[in-house]
Amino acid sequence: QRLKPGVPAGAELTAGVADLVDEYAAYALRVRSLEEETVKAQRLYLKRFLASAPGSSPAELLGALTPGRVRRFIMAYAESHGRGSRQWMQMTLRSFLRFCYQRGHLPCDLSGAVPAFRSRRLASVPKGIDDGTVTRLLESLDRESPVAVRDLAIIELLATYGVRGIQVRQLRLDDIEWTENRIRFRPVKRGKLVTQHLTLRVGNSLLAYIRDARPSA
Repeated sequence: QRLKPGVPAGAELTAGVADLVDEYAAYALRVRSLEEETVKAQRLYLKRFLASAPGSSPAELLGALTPGRVRRFIMAYAESHGRGSRQWMQMTLRSFLRFCYQRGHLPCDLSGAVPAFRSRRLASVPKGIDDGTVTRLLESLDRESPVAVRDLAIIELLATYGVRGIQVRQLRLDDIEWTENRIRFRPVKRGKLVTQHLTLRVGNSLLAYIRDARPSA
């Protein structure tokens, strides 16, 4: 029996399967620290997947899953849904199947059965630059210029921690704990406070900026 990707997201789940989804949602919030809105969206994708699978209880439903069934579902789903919806389904299923294996609901980890789809080259704007480009960019800076000292600190922060530009702009002196070797980045877009280890390289760049290039108040 083939899993049917066209089953509407509003299809009802049996009580036992709904409890399994609740168990996963609690895990996603508590252990993975996902945002409530993210978990809410994942519930919809799980409901569509689970309502399309054979079996009325978690044991029957998960017992019928195989790598082939998972792959066929995703391939069929991708044919009738856009890139964004497809990526949400892939992400949700990988996380859910890994959770089921870790909790003993599945005898093997089926998360690897969720296929990845290649995007066409330049189909989207890159989210980052490679290490070689970062190195060349840093080497191109004139270290004697105050502006370059500032730029060096900014690039080091972005390249080391992968934070958003706005988080670097919002950085304050009290966000840096020099003696504890910690640095904090303020939350954006309903995110959470990010605390990271202050590396020697980043610390030296920030210190040089504060000491030699930071404008006086």
